[in-house]
Amino acid sequence: MVVYCYVEVCTSTLYKKKSQENQEPVSFHRFPSDPNLRAQWIKALVEGNHQLNADTLPQNPKICNLHFRMQDVEKTGFMHLRLKPKSVPSIFPNARRER
Repeated sequence: MVVYCYVEVCTSTLYKKKSQENQEPVSFHRFPSDPNLRAQWIKALVEGNHQLNADTLPQNPKICNLHFRMQDVEKTGFMHLRLKPKSVPSIFPNARRER
């Protein structure tokens, strides 16, 4: 089974195979079931990443931890990462940079 990050342009994937040594662990997080927090995630994708398909989510979309600030993620074990409550993705490859 392959897991892909839902954020456009992100190339993070997770295969059922051993990860390479010295590789930072990438975790994938489901969209929240809370409707208000889910709406914030969708809004972040639309406004922050300019992702047009964000309002039509596939069946089980996931976003990798690379789109969350370090303070939004906590390490729970050797390689397991978990999002803190109310975390919203905020780091996007399609974001326009301020000049």
